[in-house]
Amino acid sequence: MEYFNLLKEAINTDYGKYSPAKIGHITLCQKFQNYFLKEDDIHITDRVKSEIYTVLQLIKERSKKLDFNFAGLYKPYCKEPYPSQWIAKEAINMGIELEYGSDAHKVAEVGRGYGIYEDSIGYI
Repeated sequence: MEYFNLLKEAINTDYGKYSPAKIGHITLCQKFQNYFLKEDDIHITDRVKSEIYTVLQLIKERSKKLDFNFAGLYKPYCKEPYPSQWIAKEAINMGIELEYGSDAHKVAEVGRGYGIYEDSIGYI
């Protein structure tokens, strides 16, 4: 839960002209979910869901966008975007704008997963 506490603190902090327009990696802690659990065993607890909803509410209240980052699709122990599709859908339902991200650390990674992003926006 410490991750979510720090995330909420960051969202609530006024950085003045350096305040970010979008918030990313709200579920980065899931990056290694398939390393520790079998895919069928992955379960988000009610407590974690509550934290995620609180984070989304803060993002909405602060008029921020949510980074919909597709780097996780290419991580062998994650295999899904950050955040998960169900969270992205909830954000859209709350009126939070999603913004594509590829979390590129190399030139070859720029734009990776963008086609999947475009396709997924239609069915979220």
